[in-house]
Amino acid sequence: MVHFENGTIRKIGDIVDNKGFKKREFILKTDGEKSGLIKFEFQMDNVGVLDSYKVNDEVTVGFYIKGNEWEGKFYTSLISIAIGPIDENFINDQIDKNLTKNNHLIHNMDESLLAKTIKVVSTPQDDDLPF
Repeated sequence: MVHFENGTIRKIGDIVDNKGFKKREFILKTDGEKSGLIKFEFQMDNVGVLDSYKVNDEVTVGFYIKGNEWEGKFYTSLISIAIGPIDENFINDQIDKNLTKNNHLIHNMDESLLAKTIKVVSTPQDDDLPF
């Protein structure tokens, strides 16, 4: 499921390369009822996306939640798939692009979110996928 969060970039980290696995973390300050500092990350080919942004930019981040277990410890990451200005059209455009590249997100996305954020991806009659 894809989630969205609006906020102000507080910090942008360096690209970290660990045996070919690349990631770049950044901190987003959110406002409102549940304000706070949230760490997101871009991975692999997407780490350069943050080169276009600077601290104090106001953005919308599209992300999904990923959990792992390693050596008996559990970890949760917020994996960013899109970032841009706080604008509903940006969200629609980015999700259309990311769903095209990462079809597994279509399968896992909540239908009510899909209806609100996607203009038209496909309908059951339009595709021949088995799910």
